Amino acid sequence: MSRPITSIYRADHILGNIEELTTELYRSWGRTLGRLSRVNEGFAVGSDGRESSKMFLDALKEGLADVGVGVLDLGIVPHIATLFALLRDTTDGCAYVSGIGMPYTFNGLRWGLTKCPLSFPEVCETLREDAEQGFVPSEEQRCEVGRFYSFLQDWIDWHQETWFDTPKVPLHVIIDPLHGPWSRLARQALQVIFPYMVFEAIHDDLDPHYGGLIPNAHCAESIKQLCHEVDIRRADFGIVLAGETGRFSVCDDQGVPLSTNELFWLTLQSLADAISGEKVLHTITFPAVLLEEVRRLGGEPVLAPSSLMSFPYPMRQTNALVGFDHLGRCFARVCRGHYVSFFAVCWLLDFLARRRVRLSELRQTFPPCFATQELQTPWRELKDVAKLLQAKWNVKPAKTIDGIRFSGPHGHLNLREVRDYSQLAFQFEATNRQMLTQMIYECATAIEKTELDQSLLDAYRNDPICWRQPSPVS
Repeated sequence: MSRPITSIYRADHILGNIEELTTELYRSWGRTLGRLSRVNEGFAVGSDGRESSKMFLDALKEGLADVGVGVLDLGIVPHIATLFALLRDTTDGCAYVSGIGMPYTFNGLRWGLTKCPLSFPEVCETLREDAEQGFVPSEEQRCEVGRFYSFLQDWIDWHQETWFDTPKVPLHVIIDPLHGPWSRLARQALQVIFPYMVFEAIHDDLDPHYGGLIPNAHCAESIKQLCHEVDIRRADFGIVLAGETGRFSVCDDQGVPLSTNELFWLTLQSLADAISGEKVLHTITFPAVLLEEVRRLGGEPVLAPSSLMSFPYPMRQTNALVGFDHLGRCFARVCRGHYVSFFAVCWLLDFLARRRVRLSELRQTFPPCFATQELQTPWRELKDVAKLLQAKWNVKPAKTIDGIRFSGPHGHLNLREVRDYSQLAFQFEATNRQMLTQMIYECATAIEKTELDQSLLDAYRNDPICWRQPSPVS
């Protein structure tokens, strides 16, 4: 398969450097989304706090108004605010202008269209074609650009209804919104929902340049700073909450970050009384120890592809109670299959309050597991890399739902293409720390001819939350 052509049009979103984007593009995308949404009123829109986002959001609203779609303007909000409008039946369409966790020199667009029969890739292709061909709306279609709508009170009310009976345990929690759209909102909302807990925030001022940080909850520097603050303030819990992507990371009361899989394990324990007889959606990177735990709790694991653009669709199709994807996100049926990180944070706070145990003590009960997250490298032909690994290990790969898998007596490697970003993704799991380190080292040695070896090792060394912190490869 040929090398992917880099484009601002991805499988389920639009993303590019601001030099590649124009207000006319956003105006065109607004017209197309308005036409595809099949709604006349209440199309919810919002944006992050980047310098370029306001003018792009204004252009998007103008495009929606051009085709007669009334707009609910949420302003600068976390991405979840636009999805919340769908969850609460306020609207059947939404769009969010954001750089999606990239540096401030990027921007893009995400959307949700509940009445549109097209898939995400089909919508993306339609957006591209309409922007290239041009579209002139009729004067009769045009309407007012939109009206402002605040989501915060409804948002807080919904969570208060859910967590009204949380035990009155005075947990001390540090929140880091990364100078993003959760600034001044996350701490306020959590304090109202859990009035007996104490919430402090760092990086809590909205900054179009994010204070030099990368607005990504899995950024090593951000996690390191959070762990330091939790340690010096003697807090019980720490959360990095990224408003653009909706992802979050957690550290315990000793200032030690939880890996993605430890967070998944914690979520399963919090659902222990509810999983029996329910489906649990997961991707192929879900470690064996977690699959065993789902079955032990009486649940039915259901495999879904990592490359699937919208996890909510199989969540709703399978009616799964909960789902875990390859990016470390948790999806819930109670949220109509959507990924709602703030809801997940509240769930964990409630669970800790009920267990009345420190998180550092609770994680000591987690089983040993030696798995990496997906380690991404620059693009190379998958078949070429597979040949080198096959020669190294003398074993043929098996086809999987996502890509291929190399299996051996002490572990396996999942390898897939990330075509949107012109990358390969490596994910390792082994029976012990020594074998995990050896597998990664052997893999790097085998692919040395492709010049991917150093990028793989760097990705492993720089991963701040590999489960159980395996020793870096030397």
